[in-house]
Amino acid sequence: VDVASKFLVTGTGRSGTSLVMQLLTACGADTGYAGPFKTWYMPNMGGMDRDLHTKMTPEEVAELPSVVKDPRACRRLPHLLANGIYKPDHVIVCVRDIREATLSFMSANNIWYPDDPDDPDSFRMGSVEGVGLQNPYTHISDWLRQVLGSLLETLVVHDIPFTTVAFPRFVSEPDYLERRLYESGVFDADDGLSYFCPVQTFRKTFSVYANTDNVNLWTDEK
Repeated sequence: VDVASKFLVTGTGRSGTSLVMQLLTACGADTGYAGPFKTWYMPNMGGMDRDLHTKMTPEEVAELPSVVKDPRACRRLPHLLANGIYKPDHVIVCVRDIREATLSFMSANNIWYPDDPDDPDSFRMGSVEGVGLQNPYTHISDWLRQVLGSLLETLVVHDIPFTTVAFPRFVSEPDYLERRLYESGVFDADDGLSYFCPVQTFRKTFSVYANTDNVNLWTDEK
């Protein structure tokens, strides 16, 4: 895997994708962001998304950085592949217990949910009340299971390599995240033999960003 390869960071949402992007950015990966707090939404401790919508032009795709994050790609990737719009070389999938992820959406009061089942670009976004679901916990948890299963099926069917990382496990186990990310190839230098980010640099970066000031699990029921 060379430095120009396309990496996608995705997951159910509320699963640590933003923290992974912060770490990759601070370590020098080509994420398109000047720093780990660019486009950061502090109230929900998340951000750094790209909108991989199904109407992207070839010019827009060509301008994407090497590493992009879009939790909505769990739902969109089958359509992006089917239409020849975007195909990542490797996918980093952040996985979280569905119950915890659902409670996190509800506690953070920031929900995204499909508005039209037939339109992968159609999402309701907003507060629990604003999205207007009659039974938000059931709707969201069922939907997260569906899109995560769909994503994994898509990656296997299309033979796209992927690496799973478990959240919040990787917040407290730096050796685990270190191993998973380096195995994914996201830190490979263009010579294919070395890393552009030495392991010691990653460990120092991890100690700065993976802390309670920057990570909120948002699992308190309301």
